[in-house]
Amino acid sequence: MDIKIVSGQLVYPHKDRFVLPMGQEIITKTDNYTMLDIETTGLYPGKNHITEIGAAKVRNGEVVDTYETLINDPLITSIPPFIQNLNGITIDKLRSEGKDPFRAIMEFRTFVGDDLLAGYNVHFDLNFLATFFDEHDILPLTNDYFDVLRLARAHFKGQKNSLLNVMQRINLKNTEAHRGLSDTLDTINVYKWLLGEMNDEEFEFAQSMIKDFDLQTAIPKEANFRNPVAGKSVLVSAKLQAKTPDLAEALTKLGATLVDEGKADLVLVTNQEFSNYKRPESPAKLWSEGFLVQRLDDWARS
Repeated sequence: MDIKIVSGQLVYPHKDRFVLPMGQEIITKTDNYTMLDIETTGLYPGKNHITEIGAAKVRNGEVVDTYETLINDPLITSIPPFIQNLNGITIDKLRSEGKDPFRAIMEFRTFVGDDLLAGYNVHFDLNFLATFFDEHDILPLTNDYFDVLRLARAHFKGQKNSLLNVMQRINLKNTEAHRGLSDTLDTINVYKWLLGEMNDEEFEFAQSMIKDFDLQTAIPKEANFRNPVAGKSVLVSAKLQAKTPDLAEALTKLGATLVDEGKADLVLVTNQEFSNYKRPESPAKLWSEGFLVQRLDDWARS
């Protein structure tokens, strides 16, 4: 099987044609890393953009250096009102205080160096940063990373674990909510607290939350949260089946059911077919292979 999930990453033939490279998630107890947080205009890299980057370099458990900047990106022409209300970042603020995007990203790249990275739901931040690097033709950020949210979920099982929820639960006062550097510093304090409170069993549980599936057998139902193909009736085009022979079997192991034309609620085609392919009748959706791979990789990392 050429398609599988290994250490929280999708393995797929020629995956680099569809997905921007990133490092690997690890579970670790460490006093040396760079914590980061970004603010954006929305939830979707490529469609939305980074407005602020905050980062703090930690050595022996203490913050030794920080970086923060607003980004005056000409691609940003508006910021939704609810986001402005959330973090106070406006277009006027970006235009007057923000740095040129290329300068900001190069400064940030220099700041983090080869450090192990960390954040809270850090895959969100890394997805945006990968797109940002790609938009400006800069070599990708492939540092390995750990996610403090995953540790919080392992310790506070079954509870709401937003950064603010966790801080309130452990009686940590936040500095300035929803700003890059302040959220970064708050996340460092949460991580320090978790290091002191989590036992080995909880760290092992956090490790087990990172997906590993060879797709020789069906994945467990509990892994299907946000799985983009689970429960779907899927038609794979003949050209895509010929191009990627293992895909059909992998989809069934991921919880999809393969069906004939007219019965599908999801139709998968090659990237080359996508623009001219006869659109399926609603409510069926048409996905290119590239979009499928992006969705599966996002799920694998979640």
